[in-house]
Amino acid sequence: MPSENRRKKKEADTILRKKLSRRAALSTAGKVAVGVVVAGVIAGVGGYYAGSAAAPGKTVTETKTVTGPASTVTVTKTETVTKTVTGKPTTVVTTVTTPTTPTVTTPTTTVKPFSYKEAAKPYKGVTLRVVTENTPPAVALKEEMVPKFEEETGIHVEWEAVSWGDMYAKEISDLEAGSGVYDAIYIEQDIIYTYMGRGWLTDLTHFGDTHPELVDPNFEPDDFTSFGDAFKDPTTGHFYAYPYEAFLKTYWYREDMYEELGVKPAETWDEFIELSKKFYEWGKDKEPRVYGCGFQMIGITLPYLFVEGFFPPHGVYTWGISLEKMRASVEKGGTLNSDRAIKAFEDFFELLELAPPEVKTFSWGGNVDAMAAGRTPHGPCEYSESAGAALRKNPDLRIRCALPPLEPFVKEEVMARAKTDYWKAYVNYYDGGAFGIPYCSKNKEAAYLFVQYMTGKEGSMVTATRSFAPTRKSVLDELVGSDLDKKTGYFSLVKEKDWMYAPAPPFREHKLLIERFYDKWIHKIVAKEVGIKEGLDQLAAELDEMLEALGY
Repeated sequence: MPSENRRKKKEADTILRKKLSRRAALSTAGKVAVGVVVAGVIAGVGGYYAGSAAAPGKTVTETKTVTGPASTVTVTKTETVTKTVTGKPTTVVTTVTTPTTPTVTTPTTTVKPFSYKEAAKPYKGVTLRVVTENTPPAVALKEEMVPKFEEETGIHVEWEAVSWGDMYAKEISDLEAGSGVYDAIYIEQDIIYTYMGRGWLTDLTHFGDTHPELVDPNFEPDDFTSFGDAFKDPTTGHFYAYPYEAFLKTYWYREDMYEELGVKPAETWDEFIELSKKFYEWGKDKEPRVYGCGFQMIGITLPYLFVEGFFPPHGVYTWGISLEKMRASVEKGGTLNSDRAIKAFEDFFELLELAPPEVKTFSWGGNVDAMAAGRTPHGPCEYSESAGAALRKNPDLRIRCALPPLEPFVKEEVMARAKTDYWKAYVNYYDGGAFGIPYCSKNKEAAYLFVQYMTGKEGSMVTATRSFAPTRKSVLDELVGSDLDKKTGYFSLVKEKDWMYAPAPPFREHKLLIERFYDKWIHKIVAKEVGIKEGLDQLAAELDEMLEALGY
């Protein structure tokens, strides 16, 4: 690519870099602290005592009222006056004692408890337009939380829950034009940096700071799980979206089938493949026929299967792109065409031979549906929200989760890194989405109330119990040890080991790279139009060229 055609300057990842103080939590009652310093006795000492005659003491009371901006203070001062007479001429020695006893009257400050009904009064009758992907958590919130919000606030909500592709088409068209069609939008963790970099989102932290009357004091952003970090500006720490769904992409299996075959979950990829072969043979005489394994494959879900699911547990992190050098090829510091990536494809092909014939039609949750139908016994990297949705349809379904099968060195690399150094090494994806407010929304105040309402503790409990998509630590605390947790092990896994998973890597070009490059070459490799090594070499080379053109 000629150098003149390359974009030389890398755009900033964030649009606001001015640090603002974190919003203070609101209390339920006003408090005024008054410090009082009481003076000691001031004694004037005079005269001499020998042969003296003392007159009776005289008490003088003086009352002063001092009014200040914050309080009214009434001070009573008592003076005791003693006169000593020594003859003519008369000498008067006065001793004054002034104990000061202040009486403090503080103004009565009444702080009304926060109410969505009261906060929404100026916006009653407003109609908010919302667009999200039709994920199980989104559907759950739309069914359970929106009617409550509308009744409590008088704000109407028109919520479009559509396919992944349609959602992005609607959002990006609105954001690029600045037309303000939507007031709240779904933001996936692998698009947040793009949206922030383009200046398309409202800084929610700053918005709350400047609109304190709209802030729910019980909202507590610090209560979000580590997944909430994916929606913060890495420079300021400000939230640009509040998560409402968060789920691990992990190993799910049919517990009843495992018991029947007398096996336990695999810990490595070699073990998982051998286990899948056992199920494939065991299932030949079953009705319905049980195959060895399954996974998402149709369309755009296939490249995501690799960058999210197969690559990380094989030791290929951050899509095979080095975050330090921003290159993909091994020759330039990446891992996309490494031996680790080749092994990921080899394992995939071996498992594909054991999958049901309809596997190529499986979408995001297709294999979980196949597990529920008894067609497959397990999946190595399934979206946990799909497992939650399957259990809601059939509460008797016996499915459990575990860490994904891993190459042995992967677990060592993950355990060696700091818990917050997510992208250095991770076992699989921490996926999900959030609500953000477009910069061009015409109803930001009402939208801010809506976003808080949907992503608060009650909303998180809804998405957690209906779709296995908890976003809050307090909700996890309640669900660990619950019947649902004992049945699946999921909430305990999230609470104890979510730090071993990672959200999308922190670069802005996910959608461009996945659609233009990964999609093309991964489909070619799976279709065996090119060999694994040849295809990965070509993919890595094209990515290196594009990343250079983007200014990295």
